[in-house]
Amino acid sequence: MNSGIEKKRIDFKPTALICVVCCYFWLSEYYFTPRFLPRSWGVLGWFLQEPVFYFVIGIPFTWLVLRRNPLDLGLRIGQWRLWVPLAAGACVFLAVLIPLVCCFDSSLLAYYPQYKPARSSVAPLC
Repeated sequence: MNSGIEKKRIDFKPTALICVVCCYFWLSEYYFTPRFLPRSWGVLGWFLQEPVFYFVIGIPFTWLVLRRNPLDLGLRIGQWRLWVPLAAGACVFLAVLIPLVCCFDSSLLAYYPQYKPARSSVAPLC
């Protein structure tokens, strides 16, 4: 007798991809720090380096192990007219918030040393 409830199969492949990339970043944070940009680049080098490793690890894993198209897992542009203004607003908000938080919370700078230039840029305001 069928109760009318269908069992849906859950696709764990996107979850596997996220777990692999997160494990890579966890290992790189605590055991090794691969850097291909010089440390003199500071925050900009850190900001440019991290997304590259998402693609270097994530896209081959998606193609070779999951056998899926990476565009199907969130790499499409989508509704850019909606998200570009929201992303720009978030960047402006964070550009103001991070230096202010760094100015008043020295423990943040101890944990995230890449934000030290933010404190020096806003130091006269503190």
